[in-house]
Amino acid sequence: MAEVGIIYTPLYLEHLTGRNHPEQPARLEAIMERLAPEIDTQPHLKIYCPCENGTTVAVLQVHSREHVNHVKEVSERGGGSLDSDTPISGKSYEAALAAVGAGLKSVELLKLSECTRTFCGVRPPGHHAERDHAMGFCLFNNVAACTRYAQKVNLAQRIYIMDWDVHHGNGTQHIFYSDPNVFYFSIHQMPHYPGTGYPQERGEGQGYGATLNCPVPPGSGDDEYRRILRERFLPSVQQFNPELFIVSAGFDAHIADPLGSINLSTSFFGEMTEVAVEAARQHCDGMVISMLEGGYNLNALADSAAAHVNALLSD
Repeated sequence: MAEVGIIYTPLYLEHLTGRNHPEQPARLEAIMERLAPEIDTQPHLKIYCPCENGTTVAVLQVHSREHVNHVKEVSERGGGSLDSDTPISGKSYEAALAAVGAGLKSVELLKLSECTRTFCGVRPPGHHAERDHAMGFCLFNNVAACTRYAQKVNLAQRIYIMDWDVHHGNGTQHIFYSDPNVFYFSIHQMPHYPGTGYPQERGEGQGYGATLNCPVPPGSGDDEYRRILRERFLPSVQQFNPELFIVSAGFDAHIADPLGSINLSTSFFGEMTEVAVEAARQHCDGMVISMLEGGYNLNALADSAAAHVNALLSD
């Protein structure tokens, strides 16, 4: 089995969004409760704390200082709303930095060969966060910061981001839209929030062709996703030839999720992970960093995340 690190801290539970908000601490509690027996008994699965140092510097590689200062100031005042969907509390800024720190820790573990793959059980999520503003429950773009850090410390230069959250990762796409060394692939429901991710969005300048959006209609299920992985994802990986995979692992395309209308089964999240892992074996020594994004039915989220982690363990 591969060595897999789970990156987690209880600080993530202190990002409070209000009683009726779907992005609740209970999401991460459900995942960690579901994974606890495997962490206790599986010698190839170890839990790590995120990096504490360097997180602000990493955030500033992908966000404006004005945005970072705004999140900090609102949080230090005790909280407020960054946009209509994105409330924060007094500990949210610290939690968001720690979410970025999970990506940094993942890069360090892979660089030291202590792990081959990681799953970052983080919140707040990140893929909607734009360079200069928060949106869609996301404060800082965790995957983007991880990508830039991996390049900075020379773990990898050519990085493939695979985003299977039911919502398009507008922030991640925009941050790397003109970068030829970062490939962004997204399979997502359309029409749906945030209204981006059309097939004609392919990148710009030197980055043209390094963005691949594969929107699917409501009601799509395992078979449609399987076809897209075979016909679109795998050929794009072969052509790009990455040195590292980073996954925006949202589980809200599950059939039971209340915020999406896609009908994926629990087991398919394991199957989709196996496809990514096999591609990583062929191109980048099996290295995969996975970052939690969405997923709002607690049972479906926990079971799907467990299927994902078990697939990450496979040789």
